[in-house]
Amino acid sequence: MEEKSATANNDSDTSTSTCSSQLETQSKKLQSSYLDSTCNDLEVSQNHFDSAKPSSFFIRFHGAISMFYSKNKELVVVLCLSALWFLSNITILRSKEVRYQQYRPLFPAGEHLALADHPDGSLGFLHPLNRSRQDYLLMLYAPWDAESVQAKPTFSSLALLNPQLTFAAVACWNVSSECWQRFRTVRFPAFVLLLPGLSEVAYSGPLDLTHLQRFLTEAPLGYRTVRSDAELLKFTQLYDNVLIGCYNLSAGPAIPGLHQFYAASVHAFDMFASVPFLLPEFDTSDKFQCGHNGQIILLRSEDVA
Repeated sequence: MEEKSATANNDSDTSTSTCSSQLETQSKKLQSSYLDSTCNDLEVSQNHFDSAKPSSFFIRFHGAISMFYSKNKELVVVLCLSALWFLSNITILRSKEVRYQQYRPLFPAGEHLALADHPDGSLGFLHPLNRSRQDYLLMLYAPWDAESVQAKPTFSSLALLNPQLTFAAVACWNVSSECWQRFRTVRFPAFVLLLPGLSEVAYSGPLDLTHLQRFLTEAPLGYRTVRSDAELLKFTQLYDNVLIGCYNLSAGPAIPGLHQFYAASVHAFDMFASVPFLLPEFDTSDKFQCGHNGQIILLRSEDVA
């Protein structure tokens, strides 16, 4: 009886061991087949990846960019910084433009009778007819600029000391205004002297009354504009020789030869002032043989007599 029980136990252990070995074998086969399929999938994916080639345009473009950057690193940095500076300035100007939609004049109407203020930045008052007969001193300002506000009493004093000039203050901060489109002012305030027939003469000295007054005294001294034959005869009586420039000042802001005439007159005046340079009005200069625009005549006192 005991022998039969021992035999049964041995058979049971044997069958259990056999079943375990079979299960282990099947598990290994399943793992092996799974690993094989995974490896095959990875190999197929790798083959597809290796066979995929980027376009030739992308390769050339990327190579050109890399080569340009490697040879011009400093230039790229400067361009990036310049772009950032430009964008920041545009943003600041736009924000100020939104803030100051209502233009504020630096010289309110009725405050100063010797000068006019144009807060909208228009230059319509610089009509060619006015330019041919008047000298202008413009103060280009921004209402939000502290230095423009500080220069206000100086400009007012200049207007009182120089009644022979026409003074005008123009707001030149708005990039869409006529003033900014012409002068492109980046620093305020700016002073510009407009002489008849000449382009503007910008002032670059200190912003004090003494230096500005000296500028107004010396800048227009090159030639004298005479408006009648009597004034011209007076100069011929005072000087032995008079140089007459026959230029039609109402023809426009850029008159051929007038800049050279002005430069020569300034040089001659600074040295000796023995031969004054005169610009008679074109319609009253027939008596002095101004045959055409741009003619220069040396007139002697004995010729007039």
